[in-house]
Order: sequence, then C-alpha cells, then structure tokens
Amino acid sequence: MKKLTLLIACLLVLSVMSFGVTIKIIIHTNPATVDALNAINEKFTAKYPDIKVDMTDVPVAQYPQLKQSRIAAGDVDIIENQTGFDLTPQSFMKGVNVPDWLTYIQNGDFLEISDQPFVKNWNPAAIKEACTYNGKVYQINMGTVAFNGIFYSKDIFDKYGLKVPVTWTEFITICKTLKSKGIAPMTSGAKDQWPINMMSSAFVAAQEADAGAFVKDLWTGKRKFNDAQSLKIFNKMAEWGTYFEQGVTSVGYSDVIGRFVAGKAAMMPDGSWQGANIEAADASFKYGYFAIPGDTKGKIPPQLAGKYDIGFVVYAKSSNKDAALKWMDFISQKENYTELINAIAFIPTMPGVTMKSEFVNSLAPINQQFRTAWERYFVTPKGLGKYGGFNPMQLKVFGGDVATPKELANLAQKDWDDALKSAQ
Repeated sequence: MKKLTLLIACLLVLSVMSFGVTIKIIIHTNPATVDALNAINEKFTAKYPDIKVDMTDVPVAQYPQLKQSRIAAGDVDIIENQTGFDLTPQSFMKGVNVPDWLTYIQNGDFLEISDQPFVKNWNPAAIKEACTYNGKVYQINMGTVAFNGIFYSKDIFDKYGLKVPVTWTEFITICKTLKSKGIAPMTSGAKDQWPINMMSSAFVAAQEADAGAFVKDLWTGKRKFNDAQSLKIFNKMAEWGTYFEQGVTSVGYSDVIGRFVAGKAAMMPDGSWQGANIEAADASFKYGYFAIPGDTKGKIPPQLAGKYDIGFVVYAKSSNKDAALKWMDFISQKENYTELINAIAFIPTMPGVTMKSEFVNSLAPINQQFRTAWERYFVTPKGLGKYGGFNPMQLKVFGGDVATPKELANLAQKDWDDALKSAQ
C-alpha cells in the first residue's frame, strides 16, 4: 500500500512537472482591456512556461453572475473586482444591502495580500482607499476613471474665443454663447439614461466638499435633499438640461461619440474613459476635458471625481495560489503595468508611470485632488423609492415626469424619509 501511495505521488509530481498549472482569470469584456491583458499574459507565460493562463471575459451585465458561479464552484484563481472597496455600510446605516466584495471577504473568498512585496509598488493612497478593508489588503487596483467632467471641442472653443470654465457662471455663459451661434452646447447618450444620471455625481462634487460626510448627514437627518444647499444641486442639473441638442433623449450611448466628433455639439458630458474612444473615432479630432464647476473659483481648477476601476484579487481557496500570486506580482511590475495602463488609458495608480496618452497627461492640473464620487458613497436603505437621490432623467427637461427641481427635491426627501422609517 505504501508503495502504491508513493507511486501515485511520483506520478502527480511528474504530471505537474510535465504540464505545470493553469491559472484561471475572469474579467468583464472591454476590448482594450482584454487585448492588453492577453499581451501581458503572453509575456507572463514566456517568463513562467510552467504556468498557463486561461482568461474568460463576458459582457459587464453578465459578469456578476459569472463571478458568483465561478467562486461557488471554486473554478477560478484570479478575480476581477470591478471597483475599489466602496459603498461600505457604516455604523449609522440601517437596513442596507452589503456590496458583493464585502460578502466575498466575509466568506473568506478573497485572499489577504497585505504582506506581499508587490503591494508596495502601488500608490499607498490607492491601496488604502481602494484595496484595504479593516486594515487588510485584498486587491490591487489598475487605475481610476473620472465621470464628473465634460469633453469639449477645442476647434469650436477656439473659433468663438471660449476658455475652459472654472465657475458655474462661466460655464453657463459658454452654453449661452454657443446657443446664440446656432451650435448645440452639449450632447449625450441620454436614450440610455445612465449617462445623464451618472453626472449627478458631478453636481454633488461641485457643491459638496465631502461626499461621504454629506451621505452621513442625510442618514442622520442633519441634511435634507430639499434643504437650501441640496436644492442648488437640483437647480444646476435642471439648468444644465436646457443646453443639450434637440432630441438628445433619442441619442444612444453607442452613437454619441460619432455625433461629438462630427461637430453636432460642442461638448459632451461623460466619463474620462471616452478619451480613447474619441481618438479611435477620429484621431485628428482636438478635444479637452474639464470638471463641472460649482459656484466659486478656488486656488486650483475644479478637480476630478470618479472611482477606482478594475481590481484583481486572488481566490483564497485556489489550489494555484502560488502561481496566481506570481501573476499578481508580474502585473505589479512597472514595465508591465505601464504597458497595460497605456493600452486602457486609465489614470494610473502606480507612481512614476509614463503615460503616452496626451489626453491622460492633460488631466494633471485637475487631478491634484482626485476624489471618490458621490455614487460610491451613496449607500441607501433597502426599498428606496425611485426619486430617492439626484436623478436628472426624472426632470421634464430630460423627458421625465417632474416639472421643477424643487418638486424633485421634495419627492427625493419623501422617498428617503419613507425608506429610513422602514429600515428602523
């Protein structure tokens, strides 16, 4: 019996020596990211020929289910976590949904990597803000994206002598000037609704110095959706809505880039990730990006706000943890990360990285104080009604059913109050 056991053990060793191991990675589909990671994986297997990489990607809407099923089956080694560790329930919050990343940590599915040497390669602030829970590091993050800004056509701005606005008054003056010249100030993929609603974070960022504190004040009753300060946010969203091209609610997100580069509108509110798509549509198109401003001019231009995007974690129950950690170390090396980040054009989360993208480099003046956006703090009570938040698409100017910003603010507060009562 002992001889048989020894023989089996030897065969297993020979099997590993002959065929090595295969690490399985799951991510959501984004062509630029998938292509860049495939290139990284080829370099990785060239360095570690005994480790193969099997990467699966699915559309973003299907990814949560893929992640859940593969973790449940133990059929994964490296998992993409699509955000930083945000939307974290706080002690003053009652009756809320727990984000999936926290559930996975609590279930012991994410491997703690606090002591791994490669963690030190990353920006300490990014590690603390996006990758750490209860003092322990579980993921590495590939970069940040902003979505409180507006793309603008440099040619149109130059033609009419327009300058990047740093106050709300300056921004509205630009919109009025363009409209008086017969030019649509802005376009958006409003047919899909989320591109407009996403920009609510921009208006909160322009009015509130601390989005997290604002959320806490809403929960504790110190602030209201319909108080004077919050009403400024609703008023600006409504005024903003009057400067889009006619028929904007019929424009799909897949069409908006084409309309922007064709000059159908001078500006396009959207996330910074669209820079790469603008260049793909028309490499000669000259464009810039500015953060939506608030009421006052500060010492520096209005700053970017957004989220940490694309993190990687190791499945804690993987039988290939050593190989998976080698992959994590490999992508954490500056040379390899630089290749990746230049391909996907995110804002880097590793210090000293040289970006080829003129657009990403141009964001430096408005990225001195990058902030996590409002929507990544806005943990809500279960069962919150449809008006409970800042949602521009509910206004009539965008085809919604609410006539005025004050009416929408009152409806938002009512839904919030009702949800809080149910949560107690």
